[in-house]
Amino acid sequence: MKIGFDSVPEALPGTYCGRLVEILSEYAPEHEYVVGGEPDDEADVYHSSASPLAQGVRLRGARRVVTVRDLNFLRYPRMYTFFDRMVRLRLYRRSCRSAACVIALSRGAKEELAERLGIDPRKIEVLLPLGVHPPAAPAGEAECEAVRRKYGLPGRYVLAVGVPEVRLRLVEIFDAVRDSDAGCVLVVCGRRTGYSDFLSEYARATGGAGRIEFVYESAPADLPALMRMAEAYVSMSDPEVGTSLRPLVEAMRSGVPAVLSDTPLHRETAADAAVYAASGDEAALCGALRSVLCDKEFRACLAGRGRVRSEIFSERAVARRLSEIYGSLQACPERPE
Repeated sequence: MKIGFDSVPEALPGTYCGRLVEILSEYAPEHEYVVGGEPDDEADVYHSSASPLAQGVRLRGARRVVTVRDLNFLRYPRMYTFFDRMVRLRLYRRSCRSAACVIALSRGAKEELAERLGIDPRKIEVLLPLGVHPPAAPAGEAECEAVRRKYGLPGRYVLAVGVPEVRLRLVEIFDAVRDSDAGCVLVVCGRRTGYSDFLSEYARATGGAGRIEFVYESAPADLPALMRMAEAYVSMSDPEVGTSLRPLVEAMRSGVPAVLSDTPLHRETAADAAVYAASGDEAALCGALRSVLCDKEFRACLAGRGRVRSEIFSERAVARRLSEIYGSLQACPERPE
């Protein structure tokens, strides 16, 4: 099978389509992969990551696959002008309706595409791993020690990742870490904001100034080491917050127990490899955190589940699922919209 990809800048090495070509070439070498190509090139499947199809490519009957990676114009309309939203809406709708298969990065995104853009849900495939960075090489002892010294990290800490804001419920996380009796410090990894300054003041006012630290503007390459050294990873973001899955997947890969807000996206990602607490339930959060910090048997159980669960985000799994999708498009007739 011949599979074409965008010729736009996203197809360059290290970017979305470039990464897909590298993964597929290694783990599904039975197909031919072409980035861009001449207008008269024939392809069995054409995969685009952008809303509009790449300009100047004649598909000549090729089945179209479109990955929808960003629906922020629907979720956060105030961030866009009315004209920009209308243009994006038109391009997304046209691109998705003309495609034989639309790939969404979560079940929530699939529902949005079906309900708000009117896309046939039968042709929407959910491929969660495409929204996650590829696995990095495991951090060794020397690298961990270098990262610890670089950021002045404490001996035992709980890690929270994200730009500090109210909807991440970091005050509740801090209170739970302080009250867990595990002797851990909360390390918040994200850029400095007014809310992070408020957290510092709150910690001092409640007698916990030494129980919270901030890592501002950390290098993405340092995340594996930051995560590996953590006692636990905590994310209590509200359901409507667009949460990056990279830290959670990195925690599972590292065998670090995770305590998460009970949201559909967290459940979809971690399944039984994490402990959940309802967002806003401080007692449940404190109990969950205490259990993962103080119960060695439970920690080991979560670590094992996390490593198993992280396999669905492996490059081999991505290649296998994409190959299945491409193959199914050849076998089935295109559904009319």
